[in-house]
Amino acid sequence: MDNQIIKTEMLALLAVPAFIVENGIIRSLNSAARGALLSPGEPVEPYLATGMEEYRSLREGSLFLTLELPIGRRQASVYYQQGVHLFVVERGVKAELHLLSLVAQKLREPLNDIMAVADQMFPELLDSEDPDRQRQ
Repeated sequence: MDNQIIKTEMLALLAVPAFIVENGIIRSLNSAARGALLSPGEPVEPYLATGMEEYRSLREGSLFLTLELPIGRRQASVYYQQGVHLFVVERGVKAELHLLSLVAQKLREPLNDIMAVADQMFPELLDSEDPDRQRQ
């Protein structure tokens, strides 16, 4: 079976808008994405509200960005595999929760680094005879 047919059939299984982009052009999309007024053959970049540079450099893994669709602004996850990008558009509260979880993760990263250093320093401070070092 043709690889493009398999991709199109897999898109049809998704209830949320989803589409496949090859070389910057929308190649196939599911019925929910057609409802978002997208059509095959269009370039995807005009729809990117955020993450343009990240999208252009995505060669493995995934990213989360914002699309400006005819039906309004929507969050989307983009997955890269075997030379194609799969866009999965989030809906409503799920998209907001996903964005909130990303923000929380970004805020936790520097705090985790600080806590790791503090945990390594703490035993040394308790064992120190120097009162100034214990105070620090």
